[in-house]
Amino acid sequence: MESPNYPPPQMGSGSFGSQSHHEYGGSHHLESPNYPSYGHQSSYNEPEQQHHESGGDEHRFKPHMPGFIAQHFHHSPSDVSSHGHGYESNQGSDLEGYFRNKPTYKIYSKAGGDTYSVAIRDGKVVLAYSDPNDPTQHWYKDEKFSTKVKDEDGYPSFALVNKSTGQALKHSASAHPVHLVPYKPNVLDESVLWTESRDLGSGFRTIRMVNNVHLVLDAFNGDKDHGGIHEGTIIALYKPWKGDNQNQQWKLYPH
Repeated sequence: MESPNYPPPQMGSGSFGSQSHHEYGGSHHLESPNYPSYGHQSSYNEPEQQHHESGGDEHRFKPHMPGFIAQHFHHSPSDVSSHGHGYESNQGSDLEGYFRNKPTYKIYSKAGGDTYSVAIRDGKVVLAYSDPNDPTQHWYKDEKFSTKVKDEDGYPSFALVNKSTGQALKHSASAHPVHLVPYKPNVLDESVLWTESRDLGSGFRTIRMVNNVHLVLDAFNGDKDHGGIHEGTIIALYKPWKGDNQNQQWKLYPH
């Protein structure tokens, strides 16, 4: 059967492609939804806690890890070429071998149901109509450092890596779209590590930064008051809030 005509990601050498992770620069700030201020809190059954939209150091948690691991803890932007395209000559083949025989997951929100899945379009992380034949809707959940790196609530960390491009979801600031960077499985980089909250019902959970559980994945303006989920809804970070927060609840379902 002929494959659907998906927008192809830019391809680099090796079997994995690469896309620019500079599509969302620091100056691209999304207009914050007018969520009710009383609802912004770090959990759904705890007293409200103040935290800044910028995800400032006041509330940034240093993930727990042994000292011998911590000394290797560094960020990866310097590993990306000046053109914003990721993979070195052998990176694609290395990743293909690393993820061989590992399952991929579909990521979808409670707000949009399984009608929409997290995908990559033109270098951006968005929700798109679900299609299991779309390779950008397949994500690896790499738990390599899960027993060593945990968030402040004790939940294990993982990276989310796109099967089509070999790029990992990277943290951003509050009300900014998440980034994509080339994934290096042997580099311990907190900026690509996430955790899941407790089960909020029916297997849905928030997906949080490992070092700041007060910023979670958010289908931006995907709540009912702002039009709901649609093709191209941007995936950003935002504070957890109380109310119609189904656009902040996610499920990873095996393909």
